Amino acid sequence: MNNRCCPARPGFPGATAASGLGTRAATTATGVQNASADEEKITALDKLLIAGERTFPLAVRAAAEAAETISADPEITRVAHLAAATGGSVRALRRLFAEHVGSTPKWTIRIYRLHEAARGPAAERTPDYAGLAARPG
Repeated sequence: MNNRCCPARPGFPGATAASGLGTRAATTATGVQNASADEEKITALDKLLIAGERTFPLAVRAAAEAAETISADPEITRVAHLAAATGGSVRALRRLFAEHVGSTPKWTIRIYRLHEAARGPAAERTPDYAGLAARPG
């Protein structure tokens, strides 16, 4: 692929402005093209990207809720604890995290607990390192 020139295509074949961002995208594209100043273009794009409602599939919402559960409850130190808290099975959580989070639930729990452990001594005037080491998780 060295020293090879490929012409750039204006877009993906069959894609329209409304295909990825909803029906307001075509109106926004016209507004951006007709805008005379950069600020007007930015305002038109902001209205499209910020004001639009986002709907996520059920599995994505479940993965986000599981991660929020890990974050909110420091007592969750095992995947079985997370399964009990979310009402699912350990296996279902593993599949959910593999597909939508990109890591395992065990690794996600460890990362959250590690961040909590790092925040503790930084916030205390005289950190209790022995207590930190004795804490599970």
